[in-house]
Amino acid sequence: MKLLILGASSYIGARLFNDLSNKFDLVGTYFNNQTDPRLIRLDLNNKADIEAIITLHNPDIIIHLANYSSSRNIAGNEANYQALNLEVTKTLVNLANKYQKKIIFVSSMASVTKSNLYGQLKAESEQLVKGVNKGYFILRPSAVIGVSPNQKNNKITDKIIATINGNRQSFDTSWLLQPTYIGHITQVIEKIINDNVWNTELSLYINHPATQYQIASDTLSNFGMDADQIDLGINIPLMSDNAEEVKKYGVSPMVYSEIIQLIVKEIKVLVQNN
Repeated sequence: MKLLILGASSYIGARLFNDLSNKFDLVGTYFNNQTDPRLIRLDLNNKADIEAIITLHNPDIIIHLANYSSSRNIAGNEANYQALNLEVTKTLVNLANKYQKKIIFVSSMASVTKSNLYGQLKAESEQLVKGVNKGYFILRPSAVIGVSPNQKNNKITDKIIATINGNRQSFDTSWLLQPTYIGHITQVIEKIINDNVWNTELSLYINHPATQYQIASDTLSNFGMDADQIDLGINIPLMSDNAEEVKKYGVSPMVYSEIIQLIVKEIKVLVQNN
């Protein structure tokens, strides 16, 4: 089984590429940050180049992660968001149907709330992906936590690692989020491929609301450190999607405290290797 991972140098993509490297025949792409020497540079705004990589490598499944991953930089950048987070999806769906490929689209829980352009584009992309004839799977993570080979995204875990390394960060106390463990993304994708589960979607998070500050505090306490806090005034409603659906995919662990301990182990390995 050959997989083409678009955005394999992103925060989620780099972890996914690393986790699946010994389980599937992988081709991965990057644009700016080559996190693995095996990755191929690809400009997703070039339709001819996308088609060329699909025809050259002939993957069974295209995993699409090459989006702007949040609304953080959207102001003044709306045209680029439109191009990468929607127009590229149109191109991929058309090519998937032309060459009879399946697509796994890593979307976002922002597609449910649609509170800004980022969420609206994710929702529109999901509707496009549902038009893939060979089969699709839509995965919606929430705020993702866990260690990735790409630590340049200012994600919660990146900030925790920076704090441990002496560059203290501040963590928001206002947004009560329902986190997604990055390893669960790999587990779900591996299961749907092996079990041949298609034409469905999954909201992937654990139903344990916590702030960035709480996650950082619970992690840093294992290193004898505390977390600095900041109130960013973020007010995003809790998700109402049924997190119980995740259990059908056998992801582990599902308990917040166990996920924190697993992340602590991942960070300790990272720190030791560096």
